[in-house]
Amino acid sequence: MKMNRIQKQSNMNGMKLHGSIFKKLAITISLTLVITMLPLCEAKAEDRPIVITKDGGEILLTTGQTAQFQTPSTLSYEGNSYTVTSYQFSTDYTDAVSVDANGKVTALKAGYGEITVDVYVQQPVWNNDDSDDDFEDYDDDSDEDYDYGYYMYGAGDNGMLLFCAVYEVTVMPDLSHVGIDKTSQTGYSSNKWYTPSYTFHLKSNTLLSEDEYLVLSCKSSNPDNYVYAELYNNVLTLKPSQAGKTTVTVSLNNTVSFKITLNTIVVKMSSNSALMTIGQMKKLTVHGCKASKVKWSSSNPSVVSVSSSGRIKGKKNGNVVIKAKVGDYMFGCAVSVIPKNRKKAIDKALYIYKTSEYSQAKRMQNKFYDCSSLVWRSYANNGVKFGNTKYAPTAAEMAKWCVSKRKMVKGGLSQNNVDKMKINAGDIMFESGADNGRYKGVYHVEMVVGYVCEGFDYNGKPILALKWATRLDGEYGCCGQMLARP
Repeated sequence: MKMNRIQKQSNMNGMKLHGSIFKKLAITISLTLVITMLPLCEAKAEDRPIVITKDGGEILLTTGQTAQFQTPSTLSYEGNSYTVTSYQFSTDYTDAVSVDANGKVTALKAGYGEITVDVYVQQPVWNNDDSDDDFEDYDDDSDEDYDYGYYMYGAGDNGMLLFCAVYEVTVMPDLSHVGIDKTSQTGYSSNKWYTPSYTFHLKSNTLLSEDEYLVLSCKSSNPDNYVYAELYNNVLTLKPSQAGKTTVTVSLNNTVSFKITLNTIVVKMSSNSALMTIGQMKKLTVHGCKASKVKWSSSNPSVVSVSSSGRIKGKKNGNVVIKAKVGDYMFGCAVSVIPKNRKKAIDKALYIYKTSEYSQAKRMQNKFYDCSSLVWRSYANNGVKFGNTKYAPTAAEMAKWCVSKRKMVKGGLSQNNVDKMKINAGDIMFESGADNGRYKGVYHVEMVVGYVCEGFDYNGKPILALKWATRLDGEYGCCGQMLARP
């Protein structure tokens, strides 16, 4: 019978029982993995032994740490002593950990992996139960004893395979020397709910990012001011939910923590829109912070210059954005420099709107207006009467006159013209398309009185809208409406 058993082992030459199978089998052998976790200051990482057992086990390391599989020359298994010919080590599914031919384990980076250990011995390996039933059952693939791995086989150059063990390795980031570049920041905002993001840089030898191996937690001292936290490649980003001051406790894996103070101050710019003539000067201010904290600049100093204290001066006709930067926050004021006669027309339009009542029936009477009479009366004093010297024509007739006199602005009311500030204060816009039997179906006219800067996008580009004589800022969608420059 022994010859038959040896023959059956010989026929299985080169086979390997993988660790993934052993995890699923109900092995009854009680084995223990021992890793002596000593502080780095007390012992070398290489001194931490791992006892090799058939059940394998779990290994927890931090990046940079090492451990050593113990490789005795003899092993006791199933009550028998075996002479070990070799230990074979390999890794699966990982770049987080490595193992060399001598069983030295090195944690490379945070992550998960598996280490497989094959143990080879000199003599054949037998189950303690050598009854014929075992082999008969094996032949029809129903023997549980054999299926659970009690029979070991595989004769080769390394010897007989005693067992194959799998170790699950988890590598956590090393946080023992992690620091932070600063513990407080002050930022600015135009309102309570529009808060900036604050960035901090972690001092670490390895790149740290929030994932399953690094848990980031954040707690604000102000329960009404929730702070969102994010960590990626050593950059910690904190964004409070509202302006004000709060102290944030940031923790990494509940082992390293930092206390960070955030202070968001609400500041206001004196104006986000201005209308000027050449040579005129105005003073812009930012309220809520020291003047020395404000950095001023002009998108086109040849049109409007600005001093270090926020004093602006119109130098030639055109449109610019004056930028005021406080910390990382930016304010903008859209400035239009126009000829004096056009400024008079705009001032007249604004005066009529503020002091008069809308009425189509009384449109030409004092203290009353409609859209076309407001535009006509504003420009009439400057000699532009849209083809009628005594009475305001309809908006449609105004549009027809502007077209005939080639006073149209190329592109009309488009977002491109707004973004590039190609529309000038004093230009007039016609709404068309009505079924009213009039020229191009024009039913309304409105005067542009400048720009307003509503803020900046993430690329630092100003967000602009048009100001209107009788409507809210940005009232009209940019849909290609007719636009004239009288």
